[in-house]
Amino acid sequence: MSARAKSGSRARLAESTVMCFSRSVSNALAATFLTLLVATGSTTVVAQDGRFPLDPPDTASPRGTLFNLIDNVAEAYRVLAAAKRDYAATPSLFKGDAVLEQEARAEGLLRRAAESLDLNQVSPVIRRHVSLEAALQLKEVLDRIQLDRTVITVPNAAFADMQIINWARCDRMLILATIGLRYETKPEQLRYVLAKLREMFLAHPEIDNDTRRIRFLGYGSSSLEIQIRVYALTRDWNEFYAIQEDVMLRVGEIVEQAGTSFAFPSQTLYVRRDDGLDKERSDAAMHQVQSWRSAGQLPFPHMASSHRERLADTLDYPPRGSPDARDQQTPHAETAEPLSDETEGDGQPGDQPGDGDGF
Repeated sequence: MSARAKSGSRARLAESTVMCFSRSVSNALAATFLTLLVATGSTTVVAQDGRFPLDPPDTASPRGTLFNLIDNVAEAYRVLAAAKRDYAATPSLFKGDAVLEQEARAEGLLRRAAESLDLNQVSPVIRRHVSLEAALQLKEVLDRIQLDRTVITVPNAAFADMQIINWARCDRMLILATIGLRYETKPEQLRYVLAKLREMFLAHPEIDNDTRRIRFLGYGSSSLEIQIRVYALTRDWNEFYAIQEDVMLRVGEIVEQAGTSFAFPSQTLYVRRDDGLDKERSDAAMHQVQSWRSAGQLPFPHMASSHRERLADTLDYPPRGSPDARDQQTPHAETAEPLSDETEGDGQPGDQPGDGDGF
């Protein structure tokens, strides 16, 4: 056999070998792909809930945004519950691959749910953890609300009757706080605190003087309560919080100067010998009630009209010692804020408060 014939035979043998190898590789790849199709039951790689993994959540509408949060958190709960069952069923201390995969899928669902939230004002450093916590807390709140997944239509008339708060048109911002002093505070100490608080707010250049209100509210469950209601002369939130911080620090200084302190929910147990009731004063009170009964002047359920007339305006208010006690006039330091317009009503006698029997 010639050299040319031998060379041609080797070429045909090599070509046949390559074709057989290529056919074998193709058959193996086809078999593998067919096995994957049968296992997944689909010819398209999608998530188990029917969505593409890279599809953005539906936040095109308020309804879609709400149910994106609800559905994804609910699915995350279901996946984590399954992971917990699988982990409890295995004797190993460490989590298996299946459990880790389920936890990763649940975290992805929670991330998707968190995309319904507006977290632009949250620092990127903590946004990852805050978003998951906020999504779980909001879902817990929504679980308490009956949502039947129906479409709620609000008529225009309802919008017309709604009160709209426009913070952009606000010319001043309210500082409202209630502080509590300890019950050991003496009346004169309480008056000192009230007087110094009013002086401080009156002197403060960023507080509106005409509408400031600092009053002793009454006796709380564990403190003597003082309400502070003043307006800060600003429209900026950052400046508002700076003013509020300044006045609250000054409030603490005034309370400390008075020799008292702030109260906190507590109970004080005093151990002492009980002296009983004051017998002399008890007898005097009982004798007074008996005299009312004998004279037919027992003020229950109503007080006699003649007695009301004798008592009218006899109490010293403003109290004795204040600058307004001499002329009994309303203080001019504060602008009056009537509850209603005096011109309201028909203006007939008897429409004014106090004409009826209020006892």
